[in-house]
Amino acid sequence: MARTTLLVSHGFLHERPCDTTHAPAISIGSVAWFDWLKHHRSFRFEHQAITYTARKEQRPGGWYWYASCRTHGTLRTRYLGRSEDLTLQRLILVGHQLAPLPLSPSRHVTAEQPFFAAHPASLLTTKLTVPPARIDLVARPRLIGRVQAGLHRKLLLVIAPAGYGKTTVLGRWIAQSTMPVAWVSLDESDNDSIRFWSYVVAALNALRPGSSAALLPLLSSPHASPMEFFLTMLINTFAAIPEHIALVFDDYHVIHSDPFMPHCIS
Repeated sequence: MARTTLLVSHGFLHERPCDTTHAPAISIGSVAWFDWLKHHRSFRFEHQAITYTARKEQRPGGWYWYASCRTHGTLRTRYLGRSEDLTLQRLILVGHQLAPLPLSPSRHVTAEQPFFAAHPASLLTTKLTVPPARIDLVARPRLIGRVQAGLHRKLLLVIAPAGYGKTTVLGRWIAQSTMPVAWVSLDESDNDSIRFWSYVVAALNALRPGSSAALLPLLSSPHASPMEFFLTMLINTFAAIPEHIALVFDDYHVIHSDPFMPHCIS
């Protein structure tokens, strides 16, 4: 097996760090990536403020990867897993365990690092909670049935004039459904893309605590993350949830900016 320490940076393995004209970069998580891991024992991982060396060691039961870095003269090591476990999300998560980003109130917040992203406690928990239904409301089984029938689709829109009970119908459906639901109530201030995605990440974490550990640092880091990379991480996190879930945006009509534009996290 080769012993050359190569570089993994921003989601790609660079086979020849000093030669950009030949071998193409390998995308982390691809078939080529997992094949590469079978034949190599080490690589250098870099992502924003995260830097460590990954090495494969033989232990009883097979080969296992470990991440290590030296902090203030102390060598710190964390278990990464088998080769098949080394997804980009796993590499970033272990990197934050080795060198966690501080989220204390004393942390300086710059214009590129909004307060609500740097401090999760600043997010309103009421925006992540399904509004309670009044007991005197008229039951609408037909509408609830239509919502239930549309769950096989990737996107379901509930459209009606203001005051017609869209939120109420969704709340009643959630109360009767067994499907896990992540809820986000939106307002005009959520046209800021960092704020918008901070609430989405918080809703996901409320549904599955700890599942978004690698996502919030991408929003709170002073170094910008490409939107495509963040969305890839977010989609992979949702896809890792074993059962079907629903992500509900209440009052999405107030969003007039495009939260998916590449410049949104910059």
